[in-house]
Amino acid sequence: MDDEHRTDNHIILHKGRPCEFPIAEICEQLARKEIAQFVREYFACATISHELLDKIVSFCENSSQQQLFGDILYAISFRIKKCHFRKSHRNALKYIIEQLELRHAEIGWQLYSCLTDSMMDNATHADRIYFDESFLKYIIVQENRYQLSQGTTGLSCWQASCDLANYLLKHGRRYINGSNILELGAGCGLLGIALAAFDCAKSITLSDGNDDVLNLIRDNIRSNFSKNCDIIFNVIFLEWETINVENIRIVPDVIFAADVVYDTLAIKPLVHAIRKLLTAFTKEIKTGPSCVLANTVRNQETMDKFIACIDENGLSVKNCFTYENSIFKFASGNIEDQSLFPFTSSVQCPTLFHELILKD
Repeated sequence: MDDEHRTDNHIILHKGRPCEFPIAEICEQLARKEIAQFVREYFACATISHELLDKIVSFCENSSQQQLFGDILYAISFRIKKCHFRKSHRNALKYIIEQLELRHAEIGWQLYSCLTDSMMDNATHADRIYFDESFLKYIIVQENRYQLSQGTTGLSCWQASCDLANYLLKHGRRYINGSNILELGAGCGLLGIALAAFDCAKSITLSDGNDDVLNLIRDNIRSNFSKNCDIIFNVIFLEWETINVENIRIVPDVIFAADVVYDTLAIKPLVHAIRKLLTAFTKEIKTGPSCVLANTVRNQETMDKFIACIDENGLSVKNCFTYENSIFKFASGNIEDQSLFPFTSSVQCPTLFHELILKD
């Protein structure tokens, strides 16, 4: 492929122009809070509350407003094309249509067309679509429908990666603007793709220890970027147990990892890898790279073991905060924040953020 440069163990993709979303004529409607929230949650495959669905139904009782709403969904679906839908899409549209029929409202062709499209799904894959704050750009991330597939959890999106992307784009720009970024356990590549598409990073190195995951990352990068860009993507094989710093071609200014603390057996290799990376790159960058982790707290005992392992291995926590129920809880106070990357999990748990540094 003429837009890629291959080396023995990784691929550098010289791509990066984000897929633009040229529908300024409907952006005025997307400024409505309930419409914007529905669009974000619908295309992100998040579960939409009945409260929000009922607001949409009330909005669509007016035929002209329903046409605008239908135009938005149809225009986005048409421009994205080949989107692999989920059951959540069908359920949301079926509910809206059924409620409108009960209220004897005439249903426009756009809603029926979107419902028909949502029935043409893929047996193994689905797509999550995320928009920037102004709805002028989007990214599309393909994932496996099953959270555990082919012996790994890395082929699906997870809550903490969505929450980390949202935090960095809204509140953590100091970490990413013009930075060289390294992500450990990058999974589908959502975080790196979002940071590149929304014009933040200088270079992005996405790593994982599973070849199937790396192939999915490459596919997702190709789906979102054209040939000409200023950002360099590095997709590399990196195992925490046998981490080789020399495989990382570009010295990172910041290291990220999301949803990597879930298995107690993986904690020690992860912490050792972080310490090795921070130690090695501190020699090349006077201040040393930052390291920010986001993890969903499903089991407090597992998280406690992670914190203990950090302390035992020459690392300390510089900063810690949480995100739960659309609220960031910082030491300086709380900030209500509707995520750009909505995610629904079967069990709602907080996401805990840590910034790690080497001990003096």
